[in-house]
Amino acid sequence: MSASILPANELLLVVALVAALVAALLWRWLIRVHTRMQIALLETLGNNHESSGH
Repeated sequence: MSASILPANELLLVVALVAALVAALLWRWLIRVHTRMQIALLETLGNNHESSGH
């Protein structure tokens, strides 16, 4: 049943290859973005913990 809603195997392969190529090309940028997001999250959690008085 689910196979009827999936695209052709060739199209799935092309989409997977394009996604892998984009990830490979943007890998360093994605790491930088992830690091910034992680620092922002830790700062937010730290500020919340300090303001709660616990």
